[in-house]
Amino acid sequence: MNKKNCAMGVLITLLMFLSVSSVVGYSDKNLETDSYLIWKYTDPTYPIYHVISGDINGDGIDDCFARDHQTHVYAINGKTGDALWTYSAPTDLVRSISMGDFNNDGVDDGLVGELGGKVYAIDGITGNILWNNTDTDQKIFSLAAGNFNNDGYDDVLAGTWEKSMLAIDGQTGETIWNYTSASDYILPVTTGDITGDGLDDAFAGSLDGKIYALNGSNGDSLWINTNQTESNEVITLGNFNNDSVSDLLVGCLGDLKLYTVDGETGTILWSNSEIGSVRSVAAKDMNNDGIDDPIVGCSDSNIYVFDGLDGSQLWNNTNPQNEVLSVTVGDFDNDGMQDVLAGSYDTNLYVFRGTDGELICVIDDPTDWVVSVDVGDFNGDQVDDILAGGYDKTIYAFTLIEPVLTTETSSSAIVTTTSEISSTTEASSTSSWSILILCTSLVVLNAIKRKYV
Repeated sequence: MNKKNCAMGVLITLLMFLSVSSVVGYSDKNLETDSYLIWKYTDPTYPIYHVISGDINGDGIDDCFARDHQTHVYAINGKTGDALWTYSAPTDLVRSISMGDFNNDGVDDGLVGELGGKVYAIDGITGNILWNNTDTDQKIFSLAAGNFNNDGYDDVLAGTWEKSMLAIDGQTGETIWNYTSASDYILPVTTGDITGDGLDDAFAGSLDGKIYALNGSNGDSLWINTNQTESNEVITLGNFNNDSVSDLLVGCLGDLKLYTVDGETGTILWSNSEIGSVRSVAAKDMNNDGIDDPIVGCSDSNIYVFDGLDGSQLWNNTNPQNEVLSVTVGDFDNDGMQDVLAGSYDTNLYVFRGTDGELICVIDDPTDWVVSVDVGDFNGDQVDDILAGGYDKTIYAFTLIEPVLTTETSSSAIVTTTSEISSTTEASSTSSWSILILCTSLVVLNAIKRKYV
């Protein structure tokens, strides 16, 4: 009987140790710490609404161009997280930004659209105004860069609240053409060549659900899709029918939450009405069939990936706890396969494996809604890094690749080192708990032995 009780005590003690230690010291990889902060920029006084990656200062490393919810735009050094320059719109709120090379110096320049109706191009290196277009007093809601006149300079497509699209010469800032027959406010715009003439064409979605395709060289209408009757929120280009012409992916608030449009004819290829309202889209071949696949962030707190050819669902992930506001695609873990990056109302960033939607990483550094994400290489390791901004008035750059520290440590590496020290401290704390629990278990075991042996 005594031996049986003793054996039982040993078993209970061993199980107690294994159970508790599995919680504090032997758990699987903690997803929320499997990332490294490269830098963060915290000077803005208003929420960040849009972040874009591009080489602004010509050093070969991606930088960040961003806008807040008021009048300010920011150019951030991608190596250090320091401001290269900032700009405050003089007449009205900034509601759109983009990037392109508008002085043909091989460096990205900033593009700004105001609600007051002005469009500005800003020299990426100096922060000086290259030109401004004041041909319209219409509120500028969306911007995109393209090539409409084949002069070697990027040009500009602007969409306005007053139902028009404006093509602007990127070299001079003069208006190339103005399309003014839209039936409602123009929301998203994008560019791409569907006519095969080597020049970009113009595409736009409107508040009443129409999709417009215009000839980029002269602004003539190519086609108008009227299948949707409610607001088109986001559009992007991709190839969804395996022909030689780009197609459109459209996300909206109406019955057709997501649909693809044949770029050549303007007809719907397929649609989906079973998901939440679409907040953000991207297009990339995720299943290696040569066809672009839609990546979608929705109001129903889901990330979806659909087969681009027929619209069937490849996967969805429900880890976000609130609306998914922004999505993009990159290879963040350097395994040669595409991953999906998402920012959410729940204040987190999520990285999913592109092939099956498995959660790779959760980044909880942001303290408020993450409304914009992008991809860039901010540390020069040739691996995709994460760019994010949101309501906590901060712009972040993260990497999922553990940094290699050298004696020539930059200011950005110092931030990373702090992150590594924090992780080491947590590991040491975990080990200390494990040792304490082990010792406690041995004391309990010794007491049992004395009582029963």
